[in-house]
Amino acid sequence: KSPWKLFDIYISSVGRNSLLLLNVPPDRRGLIHENDVKALEGFRGILDSVFSADYEEYPTVIVKPYNNSYSPLNLVDHDPTTFWAPGRGSDTCSVILEFGEMKTFDILMLRENFRNGQRVEAFTLEAESGGQWIEIAKGTTIGFKRILRCPETTAGKVRLTITAARSN
Repeated sequence: KSPWKLFDIYISSVGRNSLLLLNVPPDRRGLIHENDVKALEGFRGILDSVFSADYEEYPTVIVKPYNNSYSPLNLVDHDPTTFWAPGRGSDTCSVILEFGEMKTFDILMLRENFRNGQRVEAFTLEAESGGQWIEIAKGTTIGFKRILRCPETTAGKVRLTITAARSN
């Protein structure tokens, strides 16, 4: 498979909260075939390129409803042991990331703290354009990792709205 085909498989498996099984067997020499090695190296290059922009480093985080028990800064602290939650009884909430400058993107990765169970049942992603929020993606579950493709978008703010969730 080509590197881009492998990337598509990655988005539709790992990007949907699943595993990626490549099934790259050794050949009769006991080695991975050169064509497979080349495709895998190209695939690694695509992953590195696509996910090199980490806009989490820049934003101001605004959450509604606000919960003093979990800091919104936990959303962008790169610590897998911290998280933000809207609080007990909240089945809906929104998170706005303000980048401080315009950013162009066509792929977004979401992750959910699922140590207490998978909670998100439905969500929308919007980007602010010309003072209005434009829906760029939506989905149901997030789970460990959800990768969403969207139209190429240039925005200074992105809003994630959880429209349905299982609360405590």
